[in-house]
Amino acid sequence: EFQKAFGYIGNPYLKTEKSLSGRLAVTYSNYGLKINLSQSYNLLRDYIIGITDTVIPPMNFYTNGLRVYKNVPGAKLCSTDLQVMYNPIKGLSLFILSKYTWGQLNSGESLPLIPPFKNLLSVSYEKNRWTFQAENETAFRQSRINLHYGETKSPSFTIFNIKSNYHFIISDTRLDCSIGITNLFNATYYEHLDWGHIPRQGRSFNFFIKYIY
Repeated sequence: EFQKAFGYIGNPYLKTEKSLSGRLAVTYSNYGLKINLSQSYNLLRDYIIGITDTVIPPMNFYTNGLRVYKNVPGAKLCSTDLQVMYNPIKGLSLFILSKYTWGQLNSGESLPLIPPFKNLLSVSYEKNRWTFQAENETAFRQSRINLHYGETKSPSFTIFNIKSNYHFIISDTRLDCSIGITNLFNATYYEHLDWGHIPRQGRSFNFFIKYIY
């Protein structure tokens, strides 16, 4: 479904946003395992957001309406990040990146334009001059949306990518050759923040050569 966007106009009388923030990070490292967990919290005052104006008509046919930037009393924003790096044996590496963001306006409505929980898993193996890598990217369904802002729910998705690299050493120079497949199973998907819910690229093949001197 194609979604029309909104037109935006500025407001010279806006108050400056104020932010009170805090961040806590914990790191653990031992025997080839490294874990980093971080949590941040932001309390925002005079938060600036585009509010739909029902009096001023749309500027053109291709928009849903017009939004004017205004201050709202405040908003809360929390973010959690988890990174795990594990090297069980020589040449083998496992990497996990998980991120979740939560936001809410003082009115109790969800803060718009917040992505859902997302996880990236990467496994790579390096031996001699070869490197092999497989990735999985997964995003949960985003149902925590702001209806007044015109947001719609977005479905979950999972995609797989694979890549192989070989490098040559010639005198004092290095030549890297890489081939990969993105979106291996040709999944139809889009990110929650993608405008108009336009699907992203399907299965694609890529090849490149990098010369380093």
